[in-house]
Amino acid sequence: MDENQDVIGAVARLFRMMRRRPLKHEELPHMSYRILWVLRHNDGIRASELVGQLEMRPASVTDALNRLERQGYLTRERDESDARAKRVFLTERAKAEMDAQEKSRREENERLLKCLTEEEAAIFLSACGKLCAFLAREDGEQDHHNREYHHRRGGRRHAHE
Repeated sequence: MDENQDVIGAVARLFRMMRRRPLKHEELPHMSYRILWVLRHNDGIRASELVGQLEMRPASVTDALNRLERQGYLTRERDESDARAKRVFLTERAKAEMDAQEKSRREENERLLKCLTEEEAAIFLSACGKLCAFLAREDGEQDHHNREYHHRRGGRRHAHE
């Protein structure tokens, strides 16, 4: 195999290098951040809907919600229309933490994009999106991350955030 076509090796190397350089402000683990991100865009959704959007096991989401609630990042309230269901809400602490983390991510993204032209960045992001969509299809899943990516940017892909 041509060294330049080793996608797995290239992605693994990039991932290792990125993990060695944590963001300036990275308090939340990835799964917690992901849950809070979904809640930020759907504050007050039912816990069962959250499970569906995250495509995670209900027990894993429940454990994460319990931990996030203990840490003061969210609250759960009984659904007025269905006493069996709970709705999940972000706290001000969660919103502030997410703002700080998003600022840190934007700064790091801008720093990384400085070494790429706009065309290279667009090609890179497009290739990553295609690979994710391909793998999701192979697994019989929808590519929710790409859908969220489009949604966050008003339906368009942008090289810079």
